[in-house]
Amino acid sequence: MKEVFKSKVIQKGANKGLDILHKPYYLTKINKFKVGDIVYITLDTRKPKRTVSQNNLYFLYLENIGKETGNDKDYLHRHFTKTHGVKESVSGKLNGIETVETIYKSTSEYNKGEFTEYMNSIQSDTGIPIPDTELFMFGDVAKTEEQIRENYPENTGEDPKF
Repeated sequence: MKEVFKSKVIQKGANKGLDILHKPYYLTKINKFKVGDIVYITLDTRKPKRTVSQNNLYFLYLENIGKETGNDKDYLHRHFTKTHGVKESVSGKLNGIETVETIYKSTSEYNKGEFTEYMNSIQSDTGIPIPDTELFMFGDVAKTEEQIRENYPENTGEDPKF
């Protein structure tokens, strides 16, 4: 079992330590281990990228939204990226003039947390629930679209007709 916990490095007297963020989540996960279990800790400053499972869930979710709204998933993807996406400021010089431009990150560049927040924001705005994530996993291996559609037979994969 692999669990990832976001932590902040803090000063503890003469040494440094970790302040576990999102403690309730951490406690839920750590309590699954037995006392005496050996666990291995990996420290990394890189944020984990969004997963294939998250991406599959996202595009199925867009299909569900499309059925409700009459929009196709490609349009919805572009729309939500601009209305709910992660923004970055980019600065540079154009003809000797300092410029700052706001751009939207591609969803493929989101880390797991950003992607989760992105989908939750869409759900909050649309009122359309995100499909049950339990249907997308076999252990740590994502289901194929065909296996997903078996659990969601109403999703044919066809774009809505206008």
